Amino acid sequence: MDPQTPDSSSSSRALLSQPVLPAVLGEQYARDGAWVVTVRGDLDLDTLAGRRIQLESTAAAVPVLVLDLSAVTFVDSTFLNVLLTLRRATDLRLAAVPGRVVRVLELTGADAVLRLYPTVRDALPATVPAAPVTP
Repeated sequence: MDPQTPDSSSSSRALLSQPVLPAVLGEQYARDGAWVVTVRGDLDLDTLAGRRIQLESTAAAVPVLVLDLSAVTFVDSTFLNVLLTLRRATDLRLAAVPGRVVRVLELTGADAVLRLYPTVRDALPATVPAAPVTP
């Protein structure tokens, strides 16, 4: 299944008809030029097995992918590998990253190449201000 491409002018939530990763992903929607995915739970070899290709396909189909990690409880090297792969396919942005996940990113040096934001709103692409109208 190919996800819908986010509409950069829309801030409404357009949900996918089927989730990409039902076991670890929650809500998914287009917002302000990005595809936002809420990730939850333990992200390891067991939970990502068989789903990695689906997530990579999603990343390849959207210009900006924001992963909301606020509900993530554990990550291992499998998830780090997925993040680094996604980073090559799209403009990957990690939002609301819990301290324990930040620590893993710091220990592995992944924080130097991944972009972390305090909130999903902060991770969204900046809107370009309209040009002033002159008569």
